[in-house]
This record gives sequence, C-alpha cells and structure tokens, in this order.
Amino acid sequence: MLGAALIATAATPAAADPAPSMALHARVVWSRGDRVYLAALDSTAIVPGARLTLLDRAKVVATAEVTAVYRGEMLAARVTSGTLSRVKRPERLSVRWEPAALAPVSTLRLGYPGASRVNPLFRCAGAAPGPSLSNGRYRFVDSTATSWRLVRRTNAGEPAPVTGSGREPPWPDTLVLRFFDDVADEEIALERGEIDGGLFWPGEASSHIRDAMGWEGGPAGPAGPPARGFVTAAVTGSAASDSLPGDTGIRDALIALNRDLFRGDLAPLAPLLDGGARPGDAPAESTRLPDHAIRFEVDAACPGRLAMERLLNRRRAAESPSPSSRVLRLRYVAGAVERSPAGLPVFAVRCPLIWAPGFRTRLGAIDDGAIDALVECRAEGGP
Repeated sequence: MLGAALIATAATPAAADPAPSMALHARVVWSRGDRVYLAALDSTAIVPGARLTLLDRAKVVATAEVTAVYRGEMLAARVTSGTLSRVKRPERLSVRWEPAALAPVSTLRLGYPGASRVNPLFRCAGAAPGPSLSNGRYRFVDSTATSWRLVRRTNAGEPAPVTGSGREPPWPDTLVLRFFDDVADEEIALERGEIDGGLFWPGEASSHIRDAMGWEGGPAGPAGPPARGFVTAAVTGSAASDSLPGDTGIRDALIALNRDLFRGDLAPLAPLLDGGARPGDAPAESTRLPDHAIRFEVDAACPGRLAMERLLNRRRAAESPSPSSRVLRLRYVAGAVERSPAGLPVFAVRCPLIWAPGFRTRLGAIDDGAIDALVECRAEGGP
C-alpha cells in the first residue's frame, strides 16, 4: 500500500508548538504552491478541516488544513501559513495535527429512496415518519411527495432522545429530507453537496459513490443502522433449525447472492455464512443434505424473486431435479424475527447510510441508527 510504503517514524513533540496537538505518523510525498499531499498510517481519525503543523525538527515551517482524506491513507491539504518551497527534504518533516473546529449542524439534509425504488427483497408504498419525528421532536413546516422540511420544537416537555445514549444529542434545528425515485439522482445530489448524507436500499449505491464519498465497510456494527428486517431460510418439510444443511454449495450460493446482487450490504448471521462452521461441524444427519438434493426458492412477495433464484440456482441449472429434491426457501421478514416456521435468519437487512466526506463527525452523539429511524417504509396497503 502506498501509505504503508511511505510511513515515517513517529513525529517528535515540538516544544515550540503552543497548541494541543498529536503526533501523526505521516510523510509529505508531494507539494506545490499551497497544495500538499501526505501518506499516513494513522489518519483514520483525520477528517477534512483538521489542522496540520509541519515541523523541521522543532521549528514550525508551515501549517495546513486537510481538504480530503482518501481511503484513510492519503491526506490532501492546503497550506494556510508558512511555505514548503524552501524545504529541501519535505519527506523528513514531522507532522502534528489538531481536530477540526466544527460548528454545530443547524440544518441536516438527507436523501432517502422514493416510493418507486423497488429493492429485490421488499417494496414500499411510500415514506412514513419514524420515531424521531412522530414523537414530537420536530414539527412539519412543509411536506410534498418528494421532500419534507421540519423544524425542531423548543418546548421543555420534549420527549426523551431515541438513541438510548441517556443524554440529549445535538439534533439540528432544521431537517430537510428529500426522496429520490432514481438512485442516480440521489448519488448526484450527494456528490454535488446538495445533501449531507443519503440512505440507500441494500445493493443500490454504486461503486463510484462509495469510492467518491470514502465509504468503507458494511452497515453492520453497534453504531450502524438497525436491521430493517431479515432474510430467513428453511428447508421444506423440516422445522426451523439452529443451523443450515451441511452443504458448502449452499453457503457459497448465499455468499454470492450477497456479493453479486447486494454488493455485500447484507450482514451474515448464520455461522455457515461467516466462516464459523467447518465441514466437521455439519448439523445432524437428519438435516445434512447433499449438494444436488437442494434447490432454492424465494418467496413470491420479494420483487426480485426471479433474479435471486437464477443467481442462487445457477450452479444447479444443468441438473435435472429428482423427485427427492428438497427446497431451501428464502423469505424476507420485516422487523425483528426469532426462531419460527419462517426459518433461520441468515442475513440482517441494513441500509447503507453514506455521508459526504468529513460530515459524519459533526453530528456528535447522533448515531446512524437514529438517522435511519427518521423515516420508515410504509407497506403497500398501509395508511
């Protein structure tokens, strides 16, 4: 990796540096005029707006403001004082940094899928206010089919926060929520800075917008959005089990479904999917089935049923189903699910929430789960 190859040793503290700052394991790799690029090992905490101090031994030669962070490795910055033009060996400079001085967010602009955007697992008739809106925290001042504008109530009797943090998070004074019927329009709005963050159905967000926004990893994790539902699996004629049939072909097919159709946005739950099971850990003989004896079926309620079945069964397409073939049925279950005739939960369905670079830190204690909960999916036939 470029960042790893160009790492400098830890910067030594500068006695002349009056501001509270931290050493940054980084190295200047290019500079011209007021632009400078640094390769860094520990830049994951750095966001645009952070202040850099570049020192030649104990002498400050320049300060700069971070303008972009690429994949947690490369920092782009603009020199705000001093100059690097007279530094003969800029790669030998030591670097210190201070967090960005971020002003509170007064207006938060968010994008959400519109009613016409259908996910392979589910469809929505429209958007409904979630707990953070329906509990009286905000009041609507403008509402159309494509946008909501809300302002925060200031009365003392405001309900308790929904984040579970035990303290009032710094909720913005104004929320502007936009609903996009075309995923490309939402991506363009995010890239142009017309919205601060965008929620996407699983698999929707393109590789381009994920790279452009520096979005890394899946939506799982304690601070990520809660599961909007689950994908469950059950073998025809058998009760729900704590495990899937001992078939690596089944595991590979489900992993490929998540990778190829959902861009890895589904969070695996079953040990068979996350690598926790070994061939010797196969379930009891009564549920262990040979590869050729299983075919997949997807619940007809899933809009992407046919595409999902083609992908899941593509390795079995050349086989002629025998009378003894058994079926592994997949279905989407909204909300929480436990062991039931619906089957074993194999994926948690979470929606990627992609932020403009550097913006997420400005929300402080508001976690992604609370942002996700601002809008709920109104089911077809619902109010």
